[in-house]
Amino acid sequence: MRLPVLPDSKTRVEWDDSAYKDVVFRRHITVSDDLLVDIITVDNPYSQIVDTTYLVDAQFLSALKKEEYLKVLHPNVLAAKEIIPEPAAKFAFQGFTLYCYSPGASTLYPGRGPNNPSTSDIEYLIMRSREQRVNHIVVTDLSGENDIKLKVEKKTLTVRVNDELTQLYPLLS
Repeated sequence: MRLPVLPDSKTRVEWDDSAYKDVVFRRHITVSDDLLVDIITVDNPYSQIVDTTYLVDAQFLSALKKEEYLKVLHPNVLAAKEIIPEPAAKFAFQGFTLYCYSPGASTLYPGRGPNNPSTSDIEYLIMRSREQRVNHIVVTDLSGENDIKLKVEKKTLTVRVNDELTQLYPLLS
């Protein structure tokens, strides 16, 4: 018996199996009080570029001027100056604050690019690394009012809120 021929879905196959060979991605998300803690760990044995991209549908309170977006990161995504997220980089939005942190050799690019649908722009926060073990950490203060400090020691993330120890999170291994 012959199976029917399915119509072409017009979907382009762009997945590169060899690019993901031996790469392991882990993500741990925890919500506690006014905090959302997102820990991303990537085992990257061949030192390829690893991007962690956050799309934020809000405008930075200290808005970057259009001429500050100088670097093209992806097609149609322009980035501003590079930031080393050690200590954590703070981005304030109306009603909440994001803290981006990486204990390793990562670079953070605040950017702007098309929303979906692309009738407007959206803010991008892109952390980039080539390390063999990548740890990218984003903490969202949903109140937007706390002072947050992040530090990694002995494979454990310490989160301090308003100078009080709040949580310890083991980094995935």
